[in-house]
Amino acid sequence: MAARMRTIKQVAEYYKEKDPGTCVTEWFLREIIRKGKFKCHLAGKKYIINLDALETWLNSPPDQVDEKTQQYGQIRRI
Repeated sequence: MAARMRTIKQVAEYYKEKDPGTCVTEWFLREIIRKGKFKCHLAGKKYIINLDALETWLNSPPDQVDEKTQQYGQIRRI
């Protein structure tokens, strides 16, 4: 079975059709990609998302780690 690859806009529209009150918006998708929480592919100037992988990720997201507590006790550069 081929992967269902979609642009950010298409993914947001897909979730909006499925659930009109969804919180999965273009902004949300861009943020998780920008922060490196979800991997995608770059095709020209557009980000391409594997829809099946995103659904799996949304159903069981990785454990959230607070960045501030993770860096506590470490020496940082000034």
